[in-house]
Amino acid sequence: MARGVALSVDVWNTLLSTEKFFRALSKSLSAVIGVSVPEALESVNRAYRRVKEMRARGELDPERIVEQCIEVLAR
Repeated sequence: MARGVALSVDVWNTLLSTEKFFRALSKSLSAVIGVSVPEALESVNRAYRRVKEMRARGELDPERIVEQCIEVLAR
C-alpha cells in the first residue's frame, strides 16, 4: 500500500528551528533511502538553500509548492 507524505518547510526559520527539524528529518530520510545521516542532512540543507533561492526569485508556484520542494530534495 502506497502512503503519501506532504511536507511544508518554513524557509525563513520563523515558526520552528529548521536545524532541529532537519536533523530529525535526516535521521528518518537516511533510513528510507539508505544513506548516512550526514549525507541526508547535507541533501536536506542543499535543498533548503535552493528553495530559498527559488522563493526569492519568484520561481515557486503556490499551487505546486510542496511538489516543487520535494522535486528539489530528490535531486
